[in-house]
Amino acid sequence: MRNTRRIQRLALAATALAAIGGFLIAAYNATSAEGAGLSLLFSSVFTGFMLLVFASALPPSAAKYICARFRDREPLYKAATTIFFGLTVSILMSYWATQITQRQMEIADRETAPQLTISSFENEDAKYYEISNAKGMAAYVTLQVEERYRFQSGGETYEIGLTFPVELVGETSNLSPSSKEILFRQECSNFDESGVYDNLKTHLSSRGAEPDYLSQVSEITVSFFDHDGQRRAFVFCERDGKMLLTSTDTYRYIPERNLTGILWPGEDAGAAACRLADEVMEGRL
Repeated sequence: MRNTRRIQRLALAATALAAIGGFLIAAYNATSAEGAGLSLLFSSVFTGFMLLVFASALPPSAAKYICARFRDREPLYKAATTIFFGLTVSILMSYWATQITQRQMEIADRETAPQLTISSFENEDAKYYEISNAKGMAAYVTLQVEERYRFQSGGETYEIGLTFPVELVGETSNLSPSSKEILFRQECSNFDESGVYDNLKTHLSSRGAEPDYLSQVSEITVSFFDHDGQRRAFVFCERDGKMLLTSTDTYRYIPERNLTGILWPGEDAGAAACRLADEVMEGRL
């Protein structure tokens, strides 16, 4: 009976060592302290249960033999245990230091200004804009796609804009280290940029405006809230199939006489631009 109790105590000691081993395994495989704790709990309960069942099932002769073997090698076991615990403490300290460093880096990453990039692609019925974030956080991201035209007539400067409706693809509009991309869909994908420009230039000439001063720009504006809750905007310009960041704010000179309209799917873009030009020149703002 005494030998059986001794075996049970040895089993409990082995359980503690197994628990520490489980903790170390979790330290290298888990991504958080909570994950390490779950691995530790499972390792402790399972290993302890199995060792106690084994110790309780031993016959007296086997228990006596095992105790004698442990007693003969007691100095070796003590030395090995001391070394093991020393290594354990060292590894645990290194693990927790790494966890603290990772959390500090996560906090710094959240409080860093986002680094946004845009790419676009088309399919049969729509054009898609993918916004990617390399660092930082951006909440409640919205996208605006606009074609703007500026011209002069009678010594006045005018500006009109065509805005394309876009919709968010997916459920989240937030960018973070765990969600680095979001997608927007624009249904009007067959916009003829040069055709609309030429059509508007001809129309302005017929209205007595100065077509040689007609300018056009394509802009994609990404608006979001940063980690301080401040509204920000990144403005991109699409040139030769590439998205170039042109500004990190929306402050720009806007002529007093300006008008912007939405270009709905199926609507004639050239006719819409000419109509806006007529309205802004006639003062119907």
